[in-house]
Amino acid sequence: MNNAYDTLIIGAGLNGLTTAAYLAKAGQRVLILEQRDVIGGAAATEEIFPGFKFDTVTHNVVGLPMQVALNTTPRELNLAQYGLQLIDADPNIYAPLPDGEGITLWRDDDKTVESLRRFSPHDAARWVPFKTRVTKLAAVLAKLHAITPPRVGDLDAAQLWTLGSLGLKLRGLGKRDLPAFLRALAMPVQDLLDDEFENDLLKGALGSVGVRGIRLGPRGTGTAYNFLRGCTNNAVGATIYVRGGVGNLANALAQCAQAHGATIRTNAPVVHIQARKQNVGAHLYGRPLYGRPPRRAWFPQLTRAAPF
Repeated sequence: MNNAYDTLIIGAGLNGLTTAAYLAKAGQRVLILEQRDVIGGAAATEEIFPGFKFDTVTHNVVGLPMQVALNTTPRELNLAQYGLQLIDADPNIYAPLPDGEGITLWRDDDKTVESLRRFSPHDAARWVPFKTRVTKLAAVLAKLHAITPPRVGDLDAAQLWTLGSLGLKLRGLGKRDLPAFLRALAMPVQDLLDDEFENDLLKGALGSVGVRGIRLGPRGTGTAYNFLRGCTNNAVGATIYVRGGVGNLANALAQCAQAHGATIRTNAPVVHIQARKQNVGAHLYGRPLYGRPPRRAWFPQLTRAAPF
């Protein structure tokens, strides 16, 4: 067995699988090492009881970049060809009350407005302008997430073009929405919602979007930013499921990586990482596997601090 690889990836979670797929697609020899017997990390679908499968941690993949998952251009992964199917939930949010009443936030604006009107005519009137604005801000944020961070001090023409297009996107927000966008990046989601609505049930339902997946409450700094991340596909508080369970997303990524030559090994816990000038090695109970020399990119001080 040839134990030399271009890249070793420890952990077959979504990040590791995505990285492996792109690197393998670019021609690298990639090995993923996963200590468990299933892949996906937090995005796994497992049989907890005989005959019943559950998404054990992650269930909503609203943060999944669509250009990564379903874009059919040659440089992207096009996971649909490996069986990935996404389902947009409708309604997005239902907030019940003990008396059986509740607020329902649908993808259809008219149905949402009708649901809100029973609780607050003011909030019903504010819904469409609010949704229009936050989904506009969210689209700019998604554009920001999609670009490759530039090399500071070494910008080439492609990076300048990318930054220029982002600048135009920001400028397109206008004098009212650009300050709102910059303010929202650091503000608590409670402040964002208090500025718009009066009904606590609605604010609680929307505030939950701002604290998804993080250990902060609605008064936490940056939760408005997290709220915008949940406003995708022209929906506020969007919920996107994977048909058959979130584990099928991990399976599609794995199939894509393997189709381009990557190797995935489960039940392979790494017990030691050894880094030297000539290569980086991962040891599996004494068996060494080697990658190419480490690249000192963003944090050279960390590699200089290595004890060998």
